[in-house]
Amino acid sequence: MIVYFSATGNSKHVAHKIAMEIDDWARPIEELKLEKHVEARAGGVFGIVCPTYFCGIPVIMEEFLKKVKMFVGEDCYFFFVSTYGGNSGMSADMVEEILNERGLNLDAKYGVKMPDTWAPIIDLNDKSKIAAINSDADKNILRIAEQIKNREKGNFIKNKKSRFFAKFNYRVYDRMRETKNFIVTDACTGCKLCVKRCPIKVIEMVNDRPSWITDQCVMCLGCYHRCPMNAIQYGSSTKGHGQYIHPNDLDETDKA
Repeated sequence: MIVYFSATGNSKHVAHKIAMEIDDWARPIEELKLEKHVEARAGGVFGIVCPTYFCGIPVIMEEFLKKVKMFVGEDCYFFFVSTYGGNSGMSADMVEEILNERGLNLDAKYGVKMPDTWAPIIDLNDKSKIAAINSDADKNILRIAEQIKNREKGNFIKNKKSRFFAKFNYRVYDRMRETKNFIVTDACTGCKLCVKRCPIKVIEMVNDRPSWITDQCVMCLGCYHRCPMNAIQYGSSTKGHGQYIHPNDLDETDKA
């Protein structure tokens, strides 16, 4: 069993590709939160996959790990995979600390470099560069799947930052999560895709335009990247920076 959070499809791709290689299954945490508990069978495999946000983990994954009851059977191989654009920061440490507080221990920690989707800074218009990153990522995912099959133990994450730098950077995340940063341009057609895709359901339609009903959100930028008209912007900083959805996560609604 592999659980994951993914806004633009990177972590979803990693989770499902590993699951396919080890003959297991993967599900998003948004679905599992409704079940109130997660149980991994004795001798089986339990994996957690999520993106790195500001050198840490998304608040939605933090909440999941702290609140959902997890039962991990004896001799179950327990691993975490961090997907990241620049570096994995302290994401694996955060997950491990939360699990340790709950009496659980990771057997292995892995990292997969993927296209960085933080569009306020990153320009995503170079499709050949993005394709090359995803190609290298697929090779790495296959290596990780083999390590999981062999039940290798240890920290296999290469791109990390110092704890001091990571903690400083993660503090910025709280401010960046303010929904007042979003603007909606006149290109909006009122298709409601952002409402449907928001992982925590904080977007509502007001006068046929999306409106954020909370002061903060996960800031996954799924609404920005999946808007078919590119009508949702993060202030002025995302203008012209392009959008990104993992090629294996595109469906008809994203093309609408």
